[in-house]
Amino acid sequence: MIVLIRIDERLVHGQVAVGWNAAVQPTNFIVIDDEIAAVDWEAELVLAGVPDGTAGEVVTLSDAIAQWESWRTDAERHLILVAGPAPLLALVASGIVIPEANVGGVHRRTGRIEYAPYVHLDESEFAACRALCEAGVRLEGRDVPTARGIDLCRRIMPKER
Repeated sequence: MIVLIRIDERLVHGQVAVGWNAAVQPTNFIVIDDEIAAVDWEAELVLAGVPDGTAGEVVTLSDAIAQWESWRTDAERHLILVAGPAPLLALVASGIVIPEANVGGVHRRTGRIEYAPYVHLDESEFAACRALCEAGVRLEGRDVPTARGIDLCRRIMPKER
């Protein structure tokens, strides 16, 4: 089963490996990233933060599409990580239903606008998030599990919604 889908540009790091790990108790961390999956040492580096007692893997988007149904229905507890919203939008475009995604670590940099203290989006990220919201994906902004979540779709969609 998929216990959490998270957009976090840092992928596996302290907030995920400690905070979210304790909150949702995954048995497997899955990073969906074509570029990282293509370079063994980068995949190893990303997975170095996976907590002891859990597994981790980096897969391509096409592998994620092929394996999604088994992740959704098997007994393992999968925590899915993507660095930005575009891979989730591609999953939705492939026909995969994603009811909700957590957004927690998209940080400030030139060209990004703040939607929450820990969610800053550039134009393409904003467009992808908006398309996810329009597709029915609930985007919850929350950096750590103990924080109060915010409805990001409400913040980025027009008022007439």
